[in-house]
Amino acid sequence: MPWRIAEELARRGYRDATSPHQLGDADMKDPPLLKLIHKTLEPAILVTFDNKLPRQHADLIAQYGTTLAVVDKDAQPSDLNREEYWREVIHRHAHRMAAQAAESRFKYNRRQRSPVP
Repeated sequence: MPWRIAEELARRGYRDATSPHQLGDADMKDPPLLKLIHKTLEPAILVTFDNKLPRQHADLIAQYGTTLAVVDKDAQPSDLNREEYWREVIHRHAHRMAAQAAESRFKYNRRQRSPVP
């Protein structure tokens, strides 16, 4: 996700909001990112646009007890570009993401959230 959204969230009071870019590696891949979150940022919520991440890295997510918020890319409407959609979903649901129980996993879109299967 764009680092600008993390900065916007920090200005809204979510002071710990950060991004791989702000952590020094905008191109960080999933396994090292999951490890970094577990080792240095916990408690944390990983917000991602990668709908495949929960399946592809299920073992690591379970091992690290990652709390996950997936912005549902399949629900992106045609009237918004990708960044507009991310921004709308994340800002609309930031309070719900921040209140997620540890190790919970939800998928978010413009209107709702649902458990990640």
